[in-house]
Amino acid sequence: MKILHVNTNDVEGGAARAAYRIHKGLIQNEVASMLIVQNKKTDDYTVKSLAQNKFVKLRDKVVPKIDNGIKSFYQNKLDLPWSVNFFDNKKIVDFINRSDADIVHFHWVNNAFISIDDIASLNKPIVWTLHDTWAFTGGCHYFGNCLRYKKGCGLCNQLKSSQKFDLSKILFIKKKKSYLKSNITVVTPSKWMGNCASESLLLADKKIKVIPNGIDLNLYKMIRKETFREIFGLKNNDIVIMFGAMQSTSDPRKGYFYLKEALVKLKEKIGLEANYRIKILVFGADKPEYELFPDYQTIYTGHIYDDISLTLLYNCADVFVAPSKEDNLPNTVVEALACGTPCVAFQIGGMPDMITHKLNGYLAKPFDTDDLAQGIAFVIEDQERRNLLSIEARKKAEEEYDINVIIKKYLDLYREILKSRINN
Repeated sequence: MKILHVNTNDVEGGAARAAYRIHKGLIQNEVASMLIVQNKKTDDYTVKSLAQNKFVKLRDKVVPKIDNGIKSFYQNKLDLPWSVNFFDNKKIVDFINRSDADIVHFHWVNNAFISIDDIASLNKPIVWTLHDTWAFTGGCHYFGNCLRYKKGCGLCNQLKSSQKFDLSKILFIKKKKSYLKSNITVVTPSKWMGNCASESLLLADKKIKVIPNGIDLNLYKMIRKETFREIFGLKNNDIVIMFGAMQSTSDPRKGYFYLKEALVKLKEKIGLEANYRIKILVFGADKPEYELFPDYQTIYTGHIYDDISLTLLYNCADVFVAPSKEDNLPNTVVEALACGTPCVAFQIGGMPDMITHKLNGYLAKPFDTDDLAQGIAFVIEDQERRNLLSIEARKKAEEEYDINVIIKKYLDLYREILKSRINN
């Protein structure tokens, strides 16, 4: 069995990290796997970029800008990611079709890496792991309160469009035509994403399977906090609240402003002595010009991509807070749980898949910052309780997110698809 993974990046971004872990997990289980990317950062020989000549390199720089420029006819700056994928990429289509791969496994293929029409041009069965909602919308990666993806899009509120037949409608129609010609099996990391996909007009007739993101539990594991806190300027008796993601403070979907409000309210919920001991640890952002959390000492680590540094960070924390407005099954929460760090989040998206309320963390009422503060207090105010939450966090990761277990689920799915293809 040979699997060809396709993702825009190899290690930069949550989808990339998830895709790379699956790819490497297959190799470790003696399955032939290759990852094709547009932007390669690693020197891993099993990861291949097709930008081998000046023409392809120029295409990968210019076409994404033109592709993204199409949406600027509606407004110059969107609050949330919104992708077009209009222009074909003959190079990658030819590579995939000529390869000896049995299955092509899509992950995040935006930034004009794969066009909508390219999907129909592929001669192999496709497994598509959805790391956001783009595959079944007219262009948005998260739809907010809009449910037009169930009917065909148009009147896109993210484009601020007043037209029924707008860019979102055009792209939706292109996807429908392309998907009808394609052999696509959909995988969603969270039950929430699976439900959304099954309710969509574009993917309702496709096979949809829920397989969570996996993680190497030998790497992400519990380590004594005292061992590494000094590296990050932390004391053993500090209470460390951790927050982080790609573009953690610049992406409004990640909800740092909710955390900011909650931390103000937290002062009223715990004792004065505990407040003095609290430190905020932020990764995925550099120190800003103006302090985001002025009531507390905050340490900014910048962007961190390697697993070892992330493991050390999670183990320095007493609680990890993920205040996202929308999210699928974020790697950060899986990683934190694996390191025995209790998690606090709003009860949205895939968070309930990972966090069991008051067992390994706390699920706050959506966007209620008072309840979010209560959740943080629940974790940090009682050391004995925090220890129990930590044990359950690690247990959850061992039961559901072991990369070896996840790989077996993917292998079962691959075999099922290939068997069905032979029988037909």
